[in-house]
Amino acid sequence: HPDNFANGLYLLLKPVVEECDRSVQSVYKSQLELSAQIDHLSLELEKFTDVAQLPPLGAASQKLISAKNRVNNLNATLSQIMQRLDRLSKLDPKKPNVSFVEALIG
Repeated sequence: HPDNFANGLYLLLKPVVEECDRSVQSVYKSQLELSAQIDHLSLELEKFTDVAQLPPLGAASQKLISAKNRVNNLNATLSQIMQRLDRLSKLDPKKPNVSFVEALIG
């Protein structure tokens, strides 16, 4: 009888089909979770890239070079002042051949 054959085939394949269905459902659930994680990471990455945008470095670089030059000029001026003060501190009032102005000028 064809009904017996169909019924027997159904009983034989039912566990295999049910296992396959469970596996497909499990993969589908995993794919949904993975998709949600990718969406979450994409949003976090967008936030990071918005915050982490670098300013143009040309202008900042020029400011740093300018500041370095000013500091170097200031250091040179301070060095000259320190040398003059050192000469003044060594000035002996008993020596008439070295004047105050000569000590300052060097």
